Amino acid sequence: MAIAFLMLAKSFKASSSRTAAVSGHEDGDVEICLSRKPEDRFVVHSVVLALNSSFFKAGLSSRWVNDNHGSAHDGKIRRRYQLRFDEGGDSTDDLNLLTRATAEAVHVAEKPGLDIDTAAIFTAYAPWIPQDNTKTSARKKIIEAHRQYLNLVHHTPLAIESSKFKYVVDSIHHLVCVADAYDSLSVVSMPVENFLIRHHRSDIKRLCNVDCKKLLNIVMKIRSGWLLKEIVCRIIGDPLWGDQDIERKFGNSDAAELLRSKRAELRDMLSHIDQRVLLLPQLPQAKKTVRVRDQRTISLATAAFRNEINHVFNSHRKDDWASYARKYRLLKQRTLSDIGWQYPRQRWFDRLYSKFGAPSKISREGFAIVFQSLQKRTAEIIQPLFDCVVKPPSVKEASCRGFLCINVTDDDLPWKEERLGESACMEKSMSSDDET
Repeated sequence: MAIAFLMLAKSFKASSSRTAAVSGHEDGDVEICLSRKPEDRFVVHSVVLALNSSFFKAGLSSRWVNDNHGSAHDGKIRRRYQLRFDEGGDSTDDLNLLTRATAEAVHVAEKPGLDIDTAAIFTAYAPWIPQDNTKTSARKKIIEAHRQYLNLVHHTPLAIESSKFKYVVDSIHHLVCVADAYDSLSVVSMPVENFLIRHHRSDIKRLCNVDCKKLLNIVMKIRSGWLLKEIVCRIIGDPLWGDQDIERKFGNSDAAELLRSKRAELRDMLSHIDQRVLLLPQLPQAKKTVRVRDQRTISLATAAFRNEINHVFNSHRKDDWASYARKYRLLKQRTLSDIGWQYPRQRWFDRLYSKFGAPSKISREGFAIVFQSLQKRTAEIIQPLFDCVVKPPSVKEASCRGFLCINVTDDDLPWKEERLGESACMEKSMSSDDET
């Protein structure tokens, strides 16, 4: 949409008559100067800024309504605004700048030269920026984050010159804070995720396998919806993560609330999984009897369900990086009823479920095949759901996969405005050395 309106804005300039960016508003550009360097001078059409950010839209709208002056040239109304930031306030902490700054689009006359100092977001002698090394370093970080943000507004791909994942996370965090302050997270979300997938896939995979909590903290820091969905699915589905682990590691955080709700969703999904998966062949009408849910039926149904999920997901792997959304879509395409009818034709199924057999007589190898993706604590999750006892395989025989059929929608994201309330991304210092 932003691209379409950028093209629309250019067509306004080519018009031979008086133009209007928005009905009743004058056409105009906004100049943002981050420094005296020519490459730090950004000219963005007012329509583009207003569409991408309600923060800028509010500042520009008052100028559109109240300022009726412009310079006529070749039958067109050419307007140009500088973006000035209020440097007032009692606080002298430049790291708190974005939470207290207000922007005003100021119309300037067409004239040679530009008074950079009046248009710059940061000036060399601004009284509210102490000139010590620490503050100067923080100031540079904020300026760089603005530079990245404005480049993305211009549809320039994100570029962070570092191979160190920690530095990349910090840089993205600063960028996200700037975008959040301007109410335009949508501008940075997809470029950030594309950058991470392209350049730091191995780092993310390593953390997924080694330290889920650390990765989740990073996800909350950079507000990646895609990564959040991936990591929530892994934590929820991994039998090694119990409710008590979620409480201990995440407390009452927004992430913990999401994890608890999705764990409850999983329990609901599994509450009658044996009835939905294990569909036995229909008996003749005269021989029909009501089959009682017993331990073997429940154990078998759960194992069959788990085995099929792994089969569906693994058969569609691509470079060992199948996304959550793709996995969930594949699972939805294959109904549970279809899954159930396939298993009576499997040899291991017949060996496990036989009216002449019993769980104690099943071979160790046969049991390991059925529960190949379950870990030793699976029983702790399954038993409360079905009020039964499930024998798990040994840790050596189990692979590290969990249920991956949890539906996390965009409305569930913890950093949604209605969930976060008044908490701002800039509450924490950008220069803090928190663990990433």
